[in-house]
Amino acid sequence: MKFNLQTNILISVILGVMAGFFADEFINIYMFLGKGFITLLKYIVVPLVFASLISGVISLGNLNSLQRMGFKTLAYFIMTTAIASTIGILLAVIINPGKGFILAQTEGSVFTSAMSFKEMFAQIIPTNFIGFISGDNMLFLIILSIFIGILIVAFGRNIAFPIDELFEGFNEFMMIITGWVIAISPIGIFGLVAQLIITTGFAAFVPLLKYMLVVTVGLAIHAFGVIPLIIKTIVKCSPFSVAKEVFTSLATGFTTASSAATLPILLEDTRKKLKVPNKVASFVLPLGITINMDGTALFQSVAAVFIAQIYGVQLSITSLCLIIIIAILSSIGAAAVPSAGIITLAMILTAIGVPIEGTAIILGIDRILDMLRTTVNLWGNTSATLVITKWLGEKAYDK
Repeated sequence: MKFNLQTNILISVILGVMAGFFADEFINIYMFLGKGFITLLKYIVVPLVFASLISGVISLGNLNSLQRMGFKTLAYFIMTTAIASTIGILLAVIINPGKGFILAQTEGSVFTSAMSFKEMFAQIIPTNFIGFISGDNMLFLIILSIFIGILIVAFGRNIAFPIDELFEGFNEFMMIITGWVIAISPIGIFGLVAQLIITTGFAAFVPLLKYMLVVTVGLAIHAFGVIPLIIKTIVKCSPFSVAKEVFTSLATGFTTASSAATLPILLEDTRKKLKVPNKVASFVLPLGITINMDGTALFQSVAAVFIAQIYGVQLSITSLCLIIIIAILSSIGAAAVPSAGIITLAMILTAIGVPIEGTAIILGIDRILDMLRTTVNLWGNTSATLVITKWLGEKAYDK
């Protein structure tokens, strides 16, 4: 019997859970399989983003089309990220997850002053070439790719030829390589799930269950409420059908906890299954994995309030608004890799004067929440491709 990729992934998840519970002595094998799969995906992410973004910009044809799509995409990203962050703030303030979990202020706890915008964006430009090509700075990679694409479009096809066709061919080549990696994804997902079951202890979750609940509820509201409402009202199609079409991407994002690692699969799903135009998918998705992180922004908002509460820091309305603003800005610089939200959370804590040592409190359970918020990030990027396609007046998915 021949199974499709979705069925194979479901089977691999089930087998991974069983292996984690009943065959934990093979953890080194599971770690090898999981790490190997993520490594393969990371190898193709940088050239794929580079090629697909330049190809996507070139396919726009002219600078007017580029400006039109770029403005609409950025506006949508800011809107959905702000909504997600606001949901997180409201839930955290109402439910008050840090109540009764006060952390004593130690000598090492430093209450810092606000970070300036200059300091915030100083790390955008990489300091070395190796860091750039390894994908450590996805934001700069995206900026550079868009800039090269704009130059090629500005020169026009007569002058840019054959450079434009070279990048378009390189993009097709990367999609073929991507298909090979996708074919072995169930093996990697099996290893990741088995490893997670073995290494995650339930006893450590007890003091933080309320915090986890707030984040999970917030992500559920955004994933099952906000995004489907947007798809239903703007794109005018069934959110359930859309989710079914990109199930492979969402499942991969959940198990790998990496938007960047899932990008190749999501690009293929949106192009082939949702029939999103190549110029939209190639522009919106690579851009979205870096600057459109709804789930991450929501998590950061809840985590910032939670850590402030356990330190006994009273947050004013201004501080809460600042969390939303910084959550949006920090999501721009967050790497699309597992637990990147923890790193950028320090930026928010610094802005509201809460010790960044508080991040250590939630590190033990971050892996599970990272899997959830990554799935929401990808779901938000999927909706973005459909909405932008609709706003451009082109045919969108209509099932």
